[in-house]
Amino acid sequence: MDCGIAQGHDPQVPFDRFPVPPADIDFLFLTLAHIDHIGRVPDLIDAGFCGEIICTHGTKSLLLRMLRDAMSFSKSPGCTRTWTSAGTGKPRP
Repeated sequence: MDCGIAQGHDPQVPFDRFPVPPADIDFLFLTLAHIDHIGRVPDLIDAGFCGEIICTHGTKSLLLRMLRDAMSFSKSPGCTRTWTSAGTGKPRP
């Protein structure tokens, strides 16, 4: 759940020290479009995450604006982003 930039004196754990490799993560649930919740999403993608990102409509609308440029640098070949509306389980365009 969430993938943000560490704040203050909190340590930022490198992805290679995660208990699960990013490529093995199937879903990322985003609760807010604040940098401490979404700031490392492009890095997670660069590290191999290619799963589904699930969030509310409001979070999605802000997330896309905030990370559009960063995401363009993080796209991996063969990896497409799938968005699901919270509560519906149905893919969003």
